[in-house]
Amino acid sequence: MSVRAGRVINYSSRDPHLNLALEEALLRLHGQSHHHATVRFWRNPRAVVLGRGQRAEEEVNLEYCGERGITVCRRMSGGGTVYHDEGNLNVSLLVPRSALPPEAGIKAVCASICGAFAESIRECGVDGVECLDTNITHMGRKVSGSAAYFTRDSLLYHSTLLHSANLEDLERSLRQQPSPHRLSSAYMPTSNLGGLDLDRWRETLIKVLGRRYETVFREAGPSHDELRLAHELRESKYSTPAWILG
Repeated sequence: MSVRAGRVINYSSRDPHLNLALEEALLRLHGQSHHHATVRFWRNPRAVVLGRGQRAEEEVNLEYCGERGITVCRRMSGGGTVYHDEGNLNVSLLVPRSALPPEAGIKAVCASICGAFAESIRECGVDGVECLDTNITHMGRKVSGSAAYFTRDSLLYHSTLLHSANLEDLERSLRQQPSPHRLSSAYMPTSNLGGLDLDRWRETLIKVLGRRYETVFREAGPSHDELRLAHELRESKYSTPAWILG
């Protein structure tokens, strides 16, 4: 059996809008990258990230974010609003749709990959970790959320992992009251997974994903074309009020 090549990207910008634009650029160009699968580890400075169809005024405490200098952004995938800062590690996975179970819907795919992420945390010796829908909980409190986006040929799955995040900023920047909007976020109590060795976890996760997708991962940066497209998308879409505030 031929070895499938994958890459691990450790790339973050200090611009949250560019980080999110790069997610779309990686997805759009995934079929041209010659990599069977891509895993990206990245961090944002303080930001609130809306799901694609959500309403900013219902999800975000805009006044608090303005006072605290927390950037408000929107990603291309659905799901709930999340808080990012340097104490939150983001992980993105891109795979071809041919690597997924036939006829699998996006919810089932997310739940399956969420299970692999939880498995990798447990392999690092952390007890009390479970999957709840597409979230990972530790001792009953949310430590990770995820969302995904399909194209005709590829899947982008991205997740958060709270490790040493500012939980006060998280709680106060997100609105927690129920909303009648059908795409509104479902609030869950959160906590940091501070006992997890992140370096060991990265290695373990890559091994788990390598087994699942029969892929050998090696470190590589985003390509010139991926970065160029990301900057174009940042200017034309991700940094615009029309996209962010919808």
